[in-house]
Amino acid sequence: MYPTIQKGSFVFVDKRGQPNQGTFGFHPFRFEPTAKISRTDMIVFRTPHDPEVTYLMRVIGVPGDRVIYRNHRLTLNDESVPISFGGTAGAYQLATEIIDGHEVQIALLPNRPSPELDVVVPPDHYLVLGDSRDNARDSRFVGFIPRENIVGRVAKIFQSGEEPTRY
Repeated sequence: MYPTIQKGSFVFVDKRGQPNQGTFGFHPFRFEPTAKISRTDMIVFRTPHDPEVTYLMRVIGVPGDRVIYRNHRLTLNDESVPISFGGTAGAYQLATEIIDGHEVQIALLPNRPSPELDVVVPPDHYLVLGDSRDNARDSRFVGFIPRENIVGRVAKIFQSGEEPTRY
């Protein structure tokens, strides 16, 4: 999730209102979801293909959204997402996207081909992308995230200050 979360950082995850609660791999209860998941939320979830592993990504598409990602550019519901480019960090081009009024810091690898996407998010599912857009195993690889696989939302990030691995 570079540049938002630095390597070695800790995150506090709020599990209230989420269906997939448990600790240390033990899930004694399943709940009906009550917490709203919105675009730009960072969530912890289990993928449909490997439910033993948890991932942390940013929600980009909610049920019913049409999401296009092509040539390092994001389009939501046929509207291009504004992007402004900043500096560089190693091979990364840093940029800021504005999604629903929220600034999202992202990192692009302009010399690497970007996996493309053109989908409509199905009911009770979410589309997630990593903030390191060209270096993430996100919905372009693992598919849509079912609502019942969401563990919680990131509530607080405790940054380590360590520089990320450069690719």
